[in-house]
Amino acid sequence: LGCPFYKEKDGHPFKDAVALVKLTQFIRRGRWDIVHTHSSKAGILGRMAAKLAGTPVVLHTAHGWAFDREQPATVRALYVALERFAGSLSHALVAVSVPGREAALGLGIGRRPQYHIIREGVEIEPFANVAMGRIEARERLGLPREALVIGNVGRLSSPKCPLDMVNAFAPLARSRPEARLVLVGDGPDRAQVEALIAGLGLAKQVLLTGLRRDVAEIQPAFDLYLFASRWEGLPRVLVQAMAAGLPIIATDVGGVSDAAVDGENGYLVPAGDSVGMGRRLIELTDDPALA
Repeated sequence: LGCPFYKEKDGHPFKDAVALVKLTQFIRRGRWDIVHTHSSKAGILGRMAAKLAGTPVVLHTAHGWAFDREQPATVRALYVALERFAGSLSHALVAVSVPGREAALGLGIGRRPQYHIIREGVEIEPFANVAMGRIEARERLGLPREALVIGNVGRLSSPKCPLDMVNAFAPLARSRPEARLVLVGDGPDRAQVEALIAGLGLAKQVLLTGLRRDVAEIQPAFDLYLFASRWEGLPRVLVQAMAAGLPIIATDVGGVSDAAVDGENGYLVPAGDSVGMGRRLIELTDDPALA
């Protein structure tokens, strides 16, 4: 249920109605004092069901919002209207970042007294103190010892924008043959990413590692961390990369600016600006002291 409402491939109004009835029955049988929902579709259906079941306290945590500026106006308006309605059913709303709260309030979702900022807990110790060194980490990934390595950890899916990262990396790759882009993760857009890599002639300079369980150990292989998401709550991977001491170039979305302050401990660029991201990549890789 954690998908945005009514995208062409995800919209099932009849199934949603059935789910609402079943959730209401389930909550009514449980007779709970509190129902706490997460994510967009589950958050809306769950809060409606909790209200119908007479739950005394209804709480919602917004890890991110279903609407974004790139959606068609009618679709975005629908998402906002649904979130406003669900907000009126909530006794309290938890946001994981200040920008996330302010974006919602600006659209009339909930009232300020309803909101509480509770940032997601991120275990940073494994990333801040890694036994594996730079050379060993590169050997594990099969990277040259003296390569210039740009890294990212995330799903190969449209919200994470792996295509933007490949496009941002391309100018650097042309000027620095030793440069490597390492994308750790997998997802539904892998074939598109592979096609773009091949089309740009970057097959020897971009490494798709697939899913890995040793992210903390291999991050010392990176010289710089790239983050291109189009929407986020408070991204854990960014906090983990910062704990590892990596220079950051990231899109200014969601709670990113709660962690990275532009020009102080990272560079922030507008979402979708792969050209600007590419310029920042060249700037930092040309100036190791600045990085």
